[in-house]
Amino acid sequence: MVRLRLMWRRRKRKLEGTSLMDSKNEILRALRESSGAVSGQELSEKIGVSRTAVWKHIRALQEEGYAIEAANKKGYRLVGVPDTIASREVGSRLHTKRMGREIRYFATIDSTNQYAKRIAEGEWPPGGGAASTGDGTEQSRAGIAAAMYGVDHGGLQGSGTAGARDGTLIIADEQTAGKGRSGRHWVTPPKEAIAFSLILRPKLAPELISQVTLVMGLAVAHAINSLYRIGAGIKWPNDV
Repeated sequence: MVRLRLMWRRRKRKLEGTSLMDSKNEILRALRESSGAVSGQELSEKIGVSRTAVWKHIRALQEEGYAIEAANKKGYRLVGVPDTIASREVGSRLHTKRMGREIRYFATIDSTNQYAKRIAEGEWPPGGGAASTGDGTEQSRAGIAAAMYGVDHGGLQGSGTAGARDGTLIIADEQTAGKGRSGRHWVTPPKEAIAFSLILRPKLAPELISQVTLVMGLAVAHAINSLYRIGAGIKWPNDV
């Protein structure tokens, strides 16, 4: 009986820890979807955490650049968001089952596509081995990514040797060595474009895989037109 009780407590703590990883995203989603203030009690019941935990998450979000007003007896209201495409800002807006449920954000990176290829093949840390920080010390590439790229895994698990999961999204504010068709290279200056790669594992015959690019282009154009009505179109084969 004692052993079973201890096992349950460990399991409970594990479940609570897992749910807390996405709590801040859920708080942001609730604040965005509300036309007015949301009380701490409402957020507590909706997300399944204590009011103290809600308060701590609100403080953490404010430190990340989110402007959240707090009023006595009224609750919290989101009045401004940071100018970033970091994982929390993207993830808290998604209602998907697979696409973008794991997000890896970089302030700067050589190529989101090359990074996606490496982690899709199970290479972790991406690139392997060690790299110099420039001060004579050696660190793993995971450490270099955190120190130099400002990598943020959004509180989600690494890919391990099995390869990143279907729907993993890699986003960067700046891309220094992007690659396109026919080996073309280009750079993405900070905050001037959206640089991202999405890992897909479609259950399709090899000869049908190329159609995924066309479908994705249509989906992006449709989403832009639905949200902003600016008449987005497609330039063959995949420029929107």
